[in-house]
Amino acid sequence: MFEPGPLQFEAVEVSIPEPQPRSLAEATIHGDMDETRRILHSDVKTKIREEYENTLLFQAVRAGHAIWVQDLLTGGADANFTAPGGDTGLMTAAWNCNLEVARALLGNGALVNTADVNGETALILSSETCANGEMTQVLLDAKADPNAQTKNGMTALMAAVRNPLVVERLIKAGADPAAKDDDGNTAESDSCDRGAEGFYRVCQLVRKALGKSPCEPGSCN
Repeated sequence: MFEPGPLQFEAVEVSIPEPQPRSLAEATIHGDMDETRRILHSDVKTKIREEYENTLLFQAVRAGHAIWVQDLLTGGADANFTAPGGDTGLMTAAWNCNLEVARALLGNGALVNTADVNGETALILSSETCANGEMTQVLLDAKADPNAQTKNGMTALMAAVRNPLVVERLIKAGADPAAKDDDGNTAESDSCDRGAEGFYRVCQLVRKALGKSPCEPGSCN
């Protein structure tokens, strides 16, 4: 049997590196406002603000951190900062149905009818994703154009063909139920040609707005 005998250990000094602080992006994405403020208020505050503040705002919007969005806006971030594809923070908040972030941006001068490279506005985007209609109403109250069209002619009403609560608000705000896209599609054709319950309810709303008689499920096309 192997017997190693007495073991001797020599103390060796080990250098443990200091943990690296989070980057601005990481701190913002994780909602670490204290760390982000610490970096922004460091000796390089002016340079960091000039180079990163609007990008940080976009990241805070994407992450849904409404308090930090407001903090950045108060500190001078541009509520209308535009990403390379034409996306704005308001479009991102609208697509994600984040009411508090949208309100913060609108309250600091975000332009509600800005369109991206495809012609989509915050209202058109939210009409597809935010089924309860609350984001639609926030944007309409901020004077969003209910008849804005994308480059292929789609409107918010067409985007909302499965969301009756959104359609109700859009029609009340003056959305044109007869508008056509470049392929000749309308909110009526997009909703009445389908049998699912949400589409059927939209079909009835649109037909009423057009002055047409209601139809029975399965016989609306």
